[in-house]
Amino acid sequence: MAQPPQRQDDAPGDPEVARAARASRASGDRPIRLLVPVPPIVRAVLTNAQKDPSEEMHRVIDALFRKLTPERGPAEKGPYAGEVRYFERVNESPEEVRTLAEDTFVLLNRAHEALLQLMQAKQGSEQVTREVQELSAGLAELVDAAQEVARRDRGQGAAEFEWEVTDP
Repeated sequence: MAQPPQRQDDAPGDPEVARAARASRASGDRPIRLLVPVPPIVRAVLTNAQKDPSEEMHRVIDALFRKLTPERGPAEKGPYAGEVRYFERVNESPEEVRTLAEDTFVLLNRAHEALLQLMQAKQGSEQVTREVQELSAGLAELVDAAQEVARRDRGQGAAEFEWEVTDP
């Protein structure tokens, strides 16, 4: 006798996977199966670089989900804290999942942090110190502009949305 077709969201025969699927349904999560075809050229490049294509795809997709998953900022700090947390996640995320605007922000932000560390570590003449501080201020303005572009690319209300979605 023919078996009824298995629904896409039904858990496979493995009891551990089935238990995890039931637990996620009970918590309100809906498990989905994501099939990502790896083009032959990508598979060849990753294999040539001695990387497992499926593991590399999982790593990038996990990083993308981590970057896009809302996280609440520090308690009692308002929606601005949610935005700060977002930019921290962007700074930590691999470059494969960042947009051009986010990449620009990360590059400029890291350069500004390195310049500030250099200023603290080295003491020079008063004129050199003043020039480096002016350079640091100019770089800070570039970081702010890059952050504004990334914010606009992401959506102006995204930080408020993250804060509301993750409200306990």
